[in-house]
Amino acid sequence: MRERLLSILDYRYFSRQPPGVREAFRVLRREMEMEREYEKTRQRLRALDGEIRLNLGCGADVMPGWVNISTDGGGSESRPDFYKFDLRRGIPLPEESVSFIYSSHFFEHLTNGEGQGLMRESYRVLTPGGTFRMALPTTHKLFDYYLRDDRSYWHMLPIKEMFGREDICYGDLADEAIYQHGEHVCFYDPERAVRVLTEIGFREARETEYLEGVDLSDELRRFGSFYVEGRK
Repeated sequence: MRERLLSILDYRYFSRQPPGVREAFRVLRREMEMEREYEKTRQRLRALDGEIRLNLGCGADVMPGWVNISTDGGGSESRPDFYKFDLRRGIPLPEESVSFIYSSHFFEHLTNGEGQGLMRESYRVLTPGGTFRMALPTTHKLFDYYLRDDRSYWHMLPIKEMFGREDICYGDLADEAIYQHGEHVCFYDPERAVRVLTEIGFREARETEYLEGVDLSDELRRFGSFYVEGRK
């Protein structure tokens, strides 16, 4: 009924208004639709029981047996283990309800405030002794290769797919790795990531090795990642 009313308003009234007014109404309509979708996700999450393992900002990397949360599932939106939600709003779960939280190449897409707010939310929902683990880009490793003009790992990169051409220079690759067309908005190295987790309250925060069965296993992702975890 609400959707029908909005459609009627859009057609009969706002279609005759100046472009700015029409666009404002359509933005409001999209926000209302999104909020309804997020409320459905909240209800689904509240119904979960048993051991919960979260995969935050999963994108297309939906992991079986996990609660995978993202605004875009890369085509996996119909899967029962995918939950569409904007994590900048927090994690809609009770305190101490989650045993393990994982995230791969997601926190660099959030501002410092948003990302560290989500880390605090992760601490809140973890059970005592629960683990928070994240994989982040090894941009610091790229800097080392860049300064030495070492191109030994370029064979792993889909250069043509990434740039639409093959005759690129190291600056093109550095720009892509650091900024990813403007999608990367903050930077972590292992020292900074460990410090932030420690300040939030995580115990035993440290850089760690690749974890079979949890971290993504393809060669390029393993080469381009470092791993940090802490316990509540």
